[in-house]
Formats: sequence, structure tokens, C-alpha cells
Amino acid sequence: MKNRRNFLLPVAALAALTLSVAAPAAPGSTEASRAATSRAGASPAKVKVSACVSGAMYSDRQLKFRSSMRSIGAGGSMRMRVVIQRRYLEQKHWQVVTPSGNSQDLLPEWLENSNPAATTFVYNFSFVPVETRAQYRVKTFYRWLDASGNIVKRARRASSVCVQTRKLPDLGIVTRRQYANSGSSFPQMPAIHTLTIKNFGSSSASSFSVAGDVNGVALLSDPVTTPTVFDFVPVKTSVDFVFYGPECRSGDKITFTVNPDRSVRESNYDNGSIAESCTG
Repeated sequence: MKNRRNFLLPVAALAALTLSVAAPAAPGSTEASRAATSRAGASPAKVKVSACVSGAMYSDRQLKFRSSMRSIGAGGSMRMRVVIQRRYLEQKHWQVVTPSGNSQDLLPEWLENSNPAATTFVYNFSFVPVETRAQYRVKTFYRWLDASGNIVKRARRASSVCVQTRKLPDLGIVTRRQYANSGSSFPQMPAIHTLTIKNFGSSSASSFSVAGDVNGVALLSDPVTTPTVFDFVPVKTSVDFVFYGPECRSGDKITFTVNPDRSVRESNYDNGSIAESCTG
């Protein structure tokens, strides 16, 4: 007979900035069945990652584990305790994460004992990891009991690691050009400045600002708004942005900064700004 349990566990954690978000719980179920045979010499206890999916959106991420133990013929039931552990990429030590998402020293309770007649005890469960830039694993504790309820064997196993990463944009400045404003658009602005921005990252960027100036005088996409806010740059795409303002003459200093307030999280901020002297 095989005891099998399937659970969807909630895990809450810090999302972007300091917002605390709790993942929703889903009901689980328990069923029992008998295993026909068991392989001689196989480990009586195993835990593994059965699914590890990362993504930029909370709804895209998923983590599933499977823990199992085989009867050793002690005449009693089997017990199992599953501990979820999380480690941020910059950390060395693992932390216990309870179903509420908090890290604490107390471990979750032991699962209900298996049926004494069961030959295999299987526990399947999944949860949505809120944190990105983190590793997750499961550590499982096993106990085999005799008919009187005494512990005759103990074991512990750790699963492989599921790394949760987040795909991020990378907004970089490719080229800058200047033209005389000979048209009718904003005639009070003597020069047109174009800035080519490319998204080198693996996720689209939206609602980011660009700040530019010539000798401290702001460059604008229109005579009213500063800094300029742009809506969307797809992955691996270059887009030209137009600004109006004073002419940058020889010896003048011009600067541009993409996403200056870092309101859009990027994988790299080093290629999003220039500060140079104009020539000719």
C-alpha cells in the first residue's frame, strides 16, 4: 500500500521594495495505494525537485517537490517532516521558511503517520516562491516506527536547489546626435537632440524616465515635461527618443541619464548614462 499526499503550500515573502505579499493557499488531498514491488538496495528515503519555474511575474513562478519513503518491515507506520529552506543569492546560510513565509527556528509539524500497512509513503507539494534572486530547497526528516510506536530508524535528505531568478531589462545608450531645429516644432528650442536607447536585457521596460541637459539647462521632449517619461522598449530593441533644448556648442557639456531614479529595476545600470563635451 502506498500513502500519497498532495498539498499546495502558501509562501509569503518580501516582494519589491518592502511590500509584504502572501501567496494564497490551495487545498490538498490524501490517498493511499499499495506498491507492487520495491527495488532491492534502493534508498528507503528520497526527496527531489519535480518542477522549478522562475519568471518576472509572481504568477509565472512555481516550485514543486516530491518526498517519499519505503517501509523497512518494522511493523509500524512511517513519519515525515518537510522543511522549506530559502537562501538569497548573496547569502551563505539557509533559512527555514514556514508556510506563512516567515523565517524562524521552529520547524513545521510532522505529517500524519502513514497507514501501518503501507509499503511506500509519498508526499507531493508545491508553492509559489515570492522572492526572486533566491534559492529554495526542501529538507525532509524521516522516521520508521515499530508496531509499538518506537522509532527504529531515522533519516534526513535534502533536495537539489531551485534557483529563482527574475528576467530584467537593461537600458543602454547607444548613440547621441544633435540637429538644428529648423522646423516648426517648438521654435523657441534652437536644437534637436536624438538619443538611441537599446534594451539589452531579457525583459521589456516601461514607464521609465530620461533626464538630459546642456550646461545644466534641461532637454525636453516638449516644453512642459521634465524629466521625460517613456512608455515601452521591447527586448533587444533600439528606439530613438527626441529632445528639444539649447544647442551644445564646442566645449559645452551634455549629459543624459536613462532611468535616473531607478524606478525600473534593471540588470545593469552602468550603460545608461553619458556625460561628454561637445565638439564642432
